[in-house]
Amino acid sequence: MIHDRSRLPDVNSDGVYIPVGMTTYVGFSMKKVNLLGKPFDSNCHTSWPKGEPYNAFLAKDDKYSEQACRKVCLHYNIMKECECLDLYKGVDYQQMLDSDAICVDEVSKRCREKKIEDPESTMKVCNCPKRCEDVQITTTVSQMAWNTRIIGVNPTAMTTANLVLYADGFAISNIIESQEITATAALSTVGGFMNMFTGASFLLIYEAISILAIWLYKVFTMKPSHDLGTMDY
Repeated sequence: MIHDRSRLPDVNSDGVYIPVGMTTYVGFSMKKVNLLGKPFDSNCHTSWPKGEPYNAFLAKDDKYSEQACRKVCLHYNIMKECECLDLYKGVDYQQMLDSDAICVDEVSKRCREKKIEDPESTMKVCNCPKRCEDVQITTTVSQMAWNTRIIGVNPTAMTTANLVLYADGFAISNIIESQEITATAALSTVGGFMNMFTGASFLLIYEAISILAIWLYKVFTMKPSHDLGTMDY
């Protein structure tokens, strides 16, 4: 399995089959992705979400990944809905990643299989955003069978395999998500358009609002004066 060391491997997405009696060439390229957290649309995370089920099965050294988060959440909800959660109190993180290790008793096994067939309905409550800093590794695989002459000279060759790893260029693509416009630039742009079309600037608007606020304050706090013509001396 070929994967980044900060992420736990997955057999389905990271595994490469190496058959015996053949040479397998595996080329790989790396791409780094850096996303932005809140309040941006990516809403990426660098740590695990708080609360259940993550706090019950994780250790301090377990690094966050979207894939692992979805697995833990899925399997936890399966155990909860199939009523086998009490049987798995204290299970470790690795067991939570394997769906075949949960709800194995005959009563809840059918329920688990049904939930796995439609995982989206079970994962509606999961909060698993993308990781802010992620390394994506893409692999290309090609295989070549050995010459029959090699097999004739050494019959045990059919019980061994040959693996060749190579990089598709040493350059690493680095994708960095950044703000299209900063708050200061946005404020300057709005102020510039207001000044161009209305002749008003933020300073003028601020002064007008200040004057209006002071005037309203004096109006509502001013005490009524007495009519001198009706006063008795």
